Amino acid sequence: MAGDPVRIERDSSTNMSHESRYSDAAFLHGLATSGQFDRLVRYLASNEPLGVRRRAAALLAECSDGIDGDDELTSQLVTVVLRETDDTVRAKAIETLLPIEDNVIDDLVDRIESDAEPTPTDSPHPLLFFHWLDSQHAVLRELALAGLGRIATHSIVLVPKLADGCDDPDPRVRKRALEECARVGDRRCVDPVADCLDSDREAIRTTAVEALAEIGTDDAIEALLAAAESDHLAVRRTVLRGLGAVGSPVVFGCLLHGVESGPESIRDAAVTATVELIAKAPPEESHIVRETVVTQLAALPDRDIVPRVIDLATEADRAPIRRNAVWLLGRIADDEPRQSVIDCFIHALPDTDGKTGKIAASILARIDEPAVIDHLEAFIKANDLRSETLQRADFVRDRLTEERVDDQRKDTVEYTKISDPEDYTARKRQRDAG
Repeated sequence: MAGDPVRIERDSSTNMSHESRYSDAAFLHGLATSGQFDRLVRYLASNEPLGVRRRAAALLAECSDGIDGDDELTSQLVTVVLRETDDTVRAKAIETLLPIEDNVIDDLVDRIESDAEPTPTDSPHPLLFFHWLDSQHAVLRELALAGLGRIATHSIVLVPKLADGCDDPDPRVRKRALEECARVGDRRCVDPVADCLDSDREAIRTTAVEALAEIGTDDAIEALLAAAESDHLAVRRTVLRGLGAVGSPVVFGCLLHGVESGPESIRDAAVTATVELIAKAPPEESHIVRETVVTQLAALPDRDIVPRVIDLATEADRAPIRRNAVWLLGRIADDEPRQSVIDCFIHALPDTDGKTGKIAASILARIDEPAVIDHLEAFIKANDLRSETLQRADFVRDRLTEERVDDQRKDTVEYTKISDPEDYTARKRQRDAG
């Protein structure tokens, strides 16, 4: 349309002025470069010629990273997605929304499924999603997979459609297909998902691992264990890192092998997965998993995994990982704890997860090391701690102080083993007479 002026009519429904003006690509581009994104969005929501709507939509998508979308602008873009008859305009509107609206794909599925919302055609929404599966626009294929994934658990036909998405040329669509396969959990998805384990994109590999762990069938776990032996270090590392989410002791042998024989990156991934395994183990298997892990890790002759466990205890985003890392550290480094271990427990006392703080306190209270109280006091003085943390610190200090007093008493008092009260009385007289 470049070079051909396009007549733009404004009416009251667009909240724009009633003046008519001529516009072309340069005019629309000027609106974009001057940051007048709200005006461009109004063009999409109006009855402008298709060429104008497409150009405005393309400019919005190109500038999407720089748009600070307010509620009104976002609402107008959503309306375009729901009411626009042209898929190119609709796709560009969605691409504009992606950086400025969280969970936009799932929110759009909700709106399309709602009977209260208009849709682009009179077809029911499942048929609309089917239509978009073959769209030339990747974002519409992604939207289609998200919509069909909601109902695939009740359909024999839809699961293969989700599985086919794992081979889509667009990585965003592949990732969505993997996520929907995980949601459905059907074993027919295992092979297409497993084919993504050797992707050159880490995000795809990670999502594939998570999907297989979520599906959780025997063949899904076998696919993960096979990939954990890959010759490609990046693939092996990604798979090992995600194996713990399986939550089954059958994967621990593979993790232990990674700890024992892998380079540092593999070892770290295997240790991370081991802590995840402890956290994810089902209640009926939790005890045996924990004891097996502790026994095997404590027996490793040449692999110092303590630094990695400390990292997880102090830096992991998820509370269950920090909690179980603290617990594991207390079991494998409790006999002769180095200062870094003691400091880790002390810094875990104020953890926002109360269970983590309590576990750290109970471990500290068992450490027979005079420096514990000194470091604990220094930590308290250097930090503004909550009352719960101070109570845990007092518990540790009281327990260690009591043990120290008991030890001193044992050193200064002669204890006599007695068998009955009369024996005690007789020996007491002897001591008094002496």
